[in-house]
Amino acid sequence: KIILDKKKLMNKYFNEIQECGNITDFEMHRTFNCGIGMMIFIPENNLNLLSGLFNKNKIKYIELGQVVNRNMDEDQIQII
Repeated sequence: KIILDKKKLMNKYFNEIQECGNITDFEMHRTFNCGIGMMIFIPENNLNLLSGLFNKNKIKYIELGQVVNRNMDEDQIQII
């Protein structure tokens, strides 16, 4: 399953939209990309390499979460 950090996923603009519209977390994540243009999934041991490459090329990035094994009865995506 994918575990995402809600604090990193939602920026202040999407938080304001959610608050003003009284929109549930589920609906926000289902309807909007919440400012995330693209996700890259890499093995954790490659993080330093990718981080160095992004920093060298002045590419902004955010570590949003992690991929872990899941039981079949668990949701595929968990936002905490």
